[in-house]
Amino acid sequence: MPADSMQGTRGPATADPGNNPNTLSHRVAIVLDGAIFACFCGIAVLAPHNVHWAFVLFLVALCIWTLRLLAGKKFEPQPFMLPALIFLALATIATALSYAPALSRDRLGWFTLLALAVVTAQNVSSVKQVKILVLLLLASTTVSVARTGWQYVHGIGTELVTIAPDSTLYHRGLRSGDIVQAINGHPTRTPQQWSAALQATQADKTLAVRFARDAPLQIYTWEVDGNDFRQWLSQPGNIVQRGRPPRAQGHFYHYIPYAGMLLQVGLLTFGLLVSTWKQWSAARWVLIMIFLGIAAALLATVTRTYMAALLLGCAFILWLTQKRIRTAAILALLLSFIVGTVWIEHQRQMGWLALTDAGSEYRWLMWKDAPRLIAQHPMFGMGLDSEFLRGEQWNLAAYKKFPLRSHFHSTFIELAVDCGLPCLAAWIWLMAAYLIFLGRHWKQAEHWDSAPRGVFLGIFGGAIAFIMSSLVHYTQGDAEVMLLIWLFMGIAIALVRILASSAKRLEKAA
Repeated sequence: MPADSMQGTRGPATADPGNNPNTLSHRVAIVLDGAIFACFCGIAVLAPHNVHWAFVLFLVALCIWTLRLLAGKKFEPQPFMLPALIFLALATIATALSYAPALSRDRLGWFTLLALAVVTAQNVSSVKQVKILVLLLLASTTVSVARTGWQYVHGIGTELVTIAPDSTLYHRGLRSGDIVQAINGHPTRTPQQWSAALQATQADKTLAVRFARDAPLQIYTWEVDGNDFRQWLSQPGNIVQRGRPPRAQGHFYHYIPYAGMLLQVGLLTFGLLVSTWKQWSAARWVLIMIFLGIAAALLATVTRTYMAALLLGCAFILWLTQKRIRTAAILALLLSFIVGTVWIEHQRQMGWLALTDAGSEYRWLMWKDAPRLIAQHPMFGMGLDSEFLRGEQWNLAAYKKFPLRSHFHSTFIELAVDCGLPCLAAWIWLMAAYLIFLGRHWKQAEHWDSAPRGVFLGIFGGAIAFIMSSLVHYTQGDAEVMLLIWLFMGIAIALVRILASSAKRLEKAA
């Protein structure tokens, strides 16, 4: 059976049986289905940039789909429903019993993104729609990656290379490495703009200096004396240079969720690249460029776990599909690991583990306190995000040693502390069932056409990488990442349903 014959097929989720195409209700149903898909398109475009507006579109799609169900649309059988419902139910109970109810309710709201997997699986109705969603996601991610590249090539301001501790500017609050973006409203994002801004403000007594600092980048505006600033510039050795972000973060508030988003889209791209390598010569080079750009942006985040997850995800994809070059794939993985090690050593002056690093020490201290908190409330936990409010009261060692107030840096540990061991068990059940589903249906996907096969392959690799990164990152707490995880889960379920339905119809016709 040629797989190409499946390309335009539509699954049973689009049309209600027995509907007359000439009736008003049928025409309204078509409009509502189109509106739901338009929401999916918007989510794909917004996912690499703004998760809040993507969440709004998810809610709109959910409401429209609910209306369609009330109007008689059939609910298709779907895997993972039981563990998903149990997980959300237990998280809701944990929220009701939380030590920080407001924080927990806010986090629980983001947990409801899980329903995106259901809405997507029930309403994506053709391989063509999957292609459109993937195309929009790749295009939007490419825009984000291009912006990140521009920040590193063009710069984001003018960096003050050295501010001596005994200087007046230091006492005014400026520090070495601060990246000045404007002076009294005059932009200083390039050396030329810097010179023009100094010329325009040479008579100003007070300078409002807007600058970026730290990773993730924080923007400040402080006033300094104009004469002090000009005096610092006139001293030998005090130079400026083109300023670049310490760690890439795209449009996101932090480099960690940005890296997680790049990881998922990067593996989706790699899956498509491997699957279509022999078929589409033109698309092959486009996918290569997109993947290399995503990989470069991920390197710029200098996030060790996600860099390693990308390597392992790519190796997993090659292991599944390229049996003849498995040895070469392992060698390429080792080479990439060496290059990544050198990069991390250069950028962060540490290795992959770096147990003496402040971030690693913080994570370890949080993990050490977790068993004590779990033992106190093993059934329903302390409440989502309650450690932010009660951390000092619970004598968290990391809160005592560091000024940072953060989470437990592991999805599995965080869920056990916040929601209890039963909720953690439901999460593990859900993730295990998902991986088993992907593994079981991969044998079928091997016979699909290259595009849906590549999408399924990339989603499979992304799921493996997601589980791995969840061990040392609170990925469930990053809505930017979870949006893609649930969207991809829904697409994978829809692909299996659509192509299996098409295969059955072709068999009956034969």
